[in-house]
Amino acid sequence: MASFPFAPRRMLGGVLLLIAASAVAGLLWLVFARLEGTPPTVSLQPAVPAAVGPATEFTVTVEDPQTGVGRLRVELLQSGREVRLLEEAPGSGGIFGREKTSRLIRKVSLDPRALGLAEGPAVLRIMAEDSSWRRFGRGNAVEHRFDIRIDTRPPGIVNRAPQTTVAPGGTGLAVYQLTEPCPTNGVRVNEEFFPGFGGLFPEDPLLHLAFFALPHDAAAPPAILIEAVDEAGNRAQMRFPAFFRKRTLRRDTIPVSDAFIRQILPEFEGLPLPSDAGLKEKFLWINRDLREENYRAITAVTRRSRPEILWEGPFLRMPNSAQRAGFAERRTYLYADRPIDQQDHLGIDLASTAQAPVPAANAGVVAFVGPMGIYGRTILIDHGLGLFTMYSHLSATAVSPGERVAREQILGRTGTTGLAAGDHLHFSVLVHHRFVDPLEWWDPLWIREHVLQKIEAARQGAGTPPAALPAEGGGRSGARRPARGR
Repeated sequence: MASFPFAPRRMLGGVLLLIAASAVAGLLWLVFARLEGTPPTVSLQPAVPAAVGPATEFTVTVEDPQTGVGRLRVELLQSGREVRLLEEAPGSGGIFGREKTSRLIRKVSLDPRALGLAEGPAVLRIMAEDSSWRRFGRGNAVEHRFDIRIDTRPPGIVNRAPQTTVAPGGTGLAVYQLTEPCPTNGVRVNEEFFPGFGGLFPEDPLLHLAFFALPHDAAAPPAILIEAVDEAGNRAQMRFPAFFRKRTLRRDTIPVSDAFIRQILPEFEGLPLPSDAGLKEKFLWINRDLREENYRAITAVTRRSRPEILWEGPFLRMPNSAQRAGFAERRTYLYADRPIDQQDHLGIDLASTAQAPVPAANAGVVAFVGPMGIYGRTILIDHGLGLFTMYSHLSATAVSPGERVAREQILGRTGTTGLAAGDHLHFSVLVHHRFVDPLEWWDPLWIREHVLQKIEAARQGAGTPPAALPAEGGGRSGARRPARGR
C-alpha cells in the first residue's frame, strides 16, 4: 500500500504559520499605530485678542498626521455658562487609517451681543481630540484656554480743540481725549486717514494730537471726523468742527520743446523710458507715469514719522530767494502750441544764485536722501507727528538718513536735477501723504494760532476727565458713561 510523502504537509503548515505570523504582525502594527500617544496640534490665525468686540473672527487649524482629527470643540465660558461656538467630529477615518482627516480648518465667528454675553472677563476654550484608540477610543486630547474680555462698547472721544478754519491744501490740528487706549485713532477726511499720536502729555496719556490736511483741489467741504478703534475693534467717530475756506487754483502754461526734452533726458537714463517712442511720448511718461511712481515712493517714506514734536517756531524760507512758482498751480503743458498734459505743482519753487546753500526749514530727522525721479536729488526731513519738508532738484547733499538736523543747518545746494529747467529749489511740506501749502508753515501768526495755542490749551487741560461721550454703538454724540482705563 502506497503512502503520501510528508513534504506537502510540511509546506502547507509553513504557509499557514507564515499567514498566522503576518496576521499577528499586522494586528500588532494596527494596534500600536492606533494606540499612538501624540495629541493633535492646534493653531489660531490671527491670535485671539485680549479684548473681543461685537464681531470677532479667527481660524482654528487642527492637525494630526498619525490617526487623524477625531473631534474639535470651541466654546466660551462666562460666569458658569458654556456657550458652544463650534463642534465637529470628522471621525476615525476607517479601521486602517484610510481617508483620515489629517488637517481640519474651521473659521469661528464670535458675536458677543448675538450670543447674549455680558461685558467683562470670559474664557475661550478650544479642545481637540485625534482618532487614536487611547483613552478607550476617545483619542489623545489637547485643550487651550484663553482669558479674554468681552467689550462691545465704543470708546469715548472728546474734542479738546476749538473750531478752526481749513482751506484746500491747508493743515489742520485736532486735539482730542479718549476714554481708553485705542491702537488706531486719528482724523478721517472723507476716505483719507491721518493717524494721531498720544504720549505727548505725561499727565494724560489719553490726550492725542493729529495733524490732517485737505486735498489741494477740494471744491466742497469734506467730512472731517475724529475716529478711534479700541482693542476690541469697537469704532467711534465724532465730527470735527471746521470752517471751510474756498480756494481758487492758480493756472499756468508751460511750453515744452524738443530741445528741452533732449536736455532733460540724460537725467532719466536707466529708467524704463519707452525706447521706441518719440520725444513727446517720453516727456509724457516722465511727467505722468514717473510722477505717480515718485508720489508713491514719497508716501512710503512719510508712513513712518517720529511720535514727537521735533520742530520749534516758524519754518524757515530759503534766504535771499525769489519765488518762481507757487503751491497748487495747475500747469498746462503745451507741445507745438497744443495742450498735451496737465499737472498740479505741489510745492514752491525758490531761485537764488546757482548752487545756493539750502538750509533745513526746521529741526528734525533726515528720513530720505537720494534720487526721486522728476524731483531729482531730494531730501525729506521728518519733523514729527507726520509733518515733513522736502527739498528737491539739489545738485549736492550734505546729510545722511537718520541724522538729526537743526534749524538752518545746511542740507545741500540747489541744482537742476530731475525735471528742472533751471537752477532752483523745489520746497514742499507734507502732512503724512498729503502735500500742503508751505506758506502756512512760514507764517509765525498761523503757527501760533492754529498749532501752538491748541497744544498749550490741551496741556493746561490735561488730566481733565471727559464730560461728553459718544452714544453706544459708535454714535457721534450724546450719551455719558464713566471713563475707563486699560
